[in-house]
Amino acid sequence: MSSLAGRISRKIDKSIFGYGMITPGDRILIGISGGKDSATLLHQLGMKQHGFSIPFTAEALHVRTEYVEIEDRHRLVELCDSVGVPLHEKEISVSGRLKEGRRMNCHWCSTQRRTELLRFADEHGFHRIALGHHMDDILETFLMNLTRKGEISTMLPCLRYDRYPQWVIRPLAWVTETETDAYAREIGYEAVRCRCGFDELSHRKVIRRALEAIIAAEGEGARERMMQALHNVEPRYMPVFQPRDGDGGSSDGV
Repeated sequence: MSSLAGRISRKIDKSIFGYGMITPGDRILIGISGGKDSATLLHQLGMKQHGFSIPFTAEALHVRTEYVEIEDRHRLVELCDSVGVPLHEKEISVSGRLKEGRRMNCHWCSTQRRTELLRFADEHGFHRIALGHHMDDILETFLMNLTRKGEISTMLPCLRYDRYPQWVIRPLAWVTETETDAYAREIGYEAVRCRCGFDELSHRKVIRRALEAIIAAEGEGARERMMQALHNVEPRYMPVFQPRDGDGGSSDGV
């Protein structure tokens, strides 16, 4: 195992054990879009299912939309075969599901594909759905919610929806996009590209550039420190509207 593969493997273990992502005997459905991130996740979990300290099995589902070329399918098949992960496929039209007057966007597409993952998992007895979101995605979502929603929140490493019994897990929570890029190259995987063009217009793209600027100014360590900060909220120094009589309040040390 290369040093890169080992580092990613250890970071996945950190997420699995730190967030309690997997229990013995779990059947995990990996959502594979065809990109480098889900490919990294699939390759790593495919190897881990053989001899991991928590026994589990993994299968994959590719939800193909009208924006993914069918000619690229062989890459997914070869990737899954290389680590012994059965591949399932489902084709949908995300634009066809839009209500009249609505415009196509990345959020709608991802929501529709995730809905199909949840339905498939529910119908076929899977306990966990593994998605390929990494640390950069989590930090970008934090910044998007901060600037767009005016709230402090982000995508969770473990999440359970009210309507479905399955848990959604993100084992790459501590892995960076730079690492998934490098890993995809290392295993010789060429990503299946989405050709919709909507990503160029997305707010996430703007936030991604802002995050890149922070990392460039503060160094690579800033990314992990920001991730640590999400786990280290200091309530005493978070403003809360709480009118009270008198001059009581928190001290800021001045």
